[in-house]
Amino acid sequence: SSLCFSLYLNLAACFIKLKDFQSGKNVCSEAISINQNSLKAYYRRARCVSLNPVSTRKDYEKAYKDLMIAFTFIVDHKKERKKV
Repeated sequence: SSLCFSLYLNLAACFIKLKDFQSGKNVCSEAISINQNSLKAYYRRARCVSLNPVSTRKDYEKAYKDLMIAFTFIVDHKKERKKV
């Protein structure tokens, strides 16, 4: 499962480079289904939406939610580092 997760994230990065944003978004969703606590998966999925010229307003709203989730991971991580 951890291997699949890593492969999905790497595949998403490849799709972004190839400008296949819909496939990138789909594999990021697969990665999130494996690990809901992945900053990188949420960020890449939002990036696929932002780079896709055919994204709709609804897509952007979902991407915004993804970025807010990713932001909470960053804030939580910084709080944990301050405790140490």
